[in-house]
Amino acid sequence: MLNDTLELQALEVHLLLFKMKTHTWYKIYYKMKQYIETLQEDQIAAYPEKADIEKRVYHGHIHIHIKRSFTTDAVLLYEKLNSYVNKNNPVILIGVTNQHGKVSSPLIVDLIVMLHKEVPDYIVIKGSVHPHDWLAAEDRLRHRGFLPQCR
Repeated sequence: MLNDTLELQALEVHLLLFKMKTHTWYKIYYKMKQYIETLQEDQIAAYPEKADIEKRVYHGHIHIHIKRSFTTDAVLLYEKLNSYVNKNNPVILIGVTNQHGKVSSPLIVDLIVMLHKEVPDYIVIKGSVHPHDWLAAEDRLRHRGFLPQCR
């Protein structure tokens, strides 16, 4: 019998609240909100038919849960920094990667890339993203006008 165990790793993005300025956060929060509002289910998760996607975008907060049989990815964003319970470094994105660093929720990678490009000094990424996923996210963001075009 072959040993086909699936090794999963956590992927977390923490927001460094003690460094973040309110006006800087508003700018990136509304950019992420605008991006999220335009997405269809197949742009949020690979194989959306195998996932339960709950997308709630309200005034003041964004909660997205992508539930699968054995994993859950999540986006937890608040407009106001003081809304976060953890005042030091709250988790704002949670994903799961396989042993190759591949994430099954493109939205998670898109938001990581957007945050890294806009506010790299204000986030901590715990875990790794496959380079192909990173480049694909950059392409998606450029195509939709959320990153500048390459020269």
